[in-house]
Amino acid sequence: MYTLIIIANYCDFVNAYALPLQVVYLNNLIIKCSMIEKLTHEQFGELFKKLPEPLQDALYAQETGENIESICERNKIPEMFDFVNNGVGDVYLGVLSPDKFFADLKKELKGKTGIKQIILEIDNFLFYPYKNSLAKIYQLDAPQPKTAPAPTTNAEPNAQAPTPTV
Repeated sequence: MYTLIIIANYCDFVNAYALPLQVVYLNNLIIKCSMIEKLTHEQFGELFKKLPEPLQDALYAQETGENIESICERNKIPEMFDFVNNGVGDVYLGVLSPDKFFADLKKELKGKTGIKQIILEIDNFLFYPYKNSLAKIYQLDAPQPKTAPAPTTNAEPNAQAPTPTV
């Protein structure tokens, strides 16, 4: 089981901010993120301070890491955990738009089956619960719910989960 590594590409300076984060190193390697350049301590701190509180919490929520792990395992793409984990963290941090993340993910998953399902689950479990906060930082209209199972805790107080279909 993975323990939250949402901002693993920033893990070398997380302790400088004394944030309550348990970082997991996989095979003693810092997770790489091909989507954005690594941020400096100052850049990360500035971005983090400007985030709405629900996104600050989501960056460090154990449920976030568990949802990413579950999505990857359920869709038989455990090798994509690092990529998804870093991409979701970058979206939460405001440095990568959800659309750009999904486009990058499609490229990485090229040739795999179930890409639409994977994107739907990421959108519903990881982005929809924070739709209002994400809409603020990306200046978007709040997204409409899509059909998928309800997300776990740590969601925004007024966010309602999409109606699950099984």
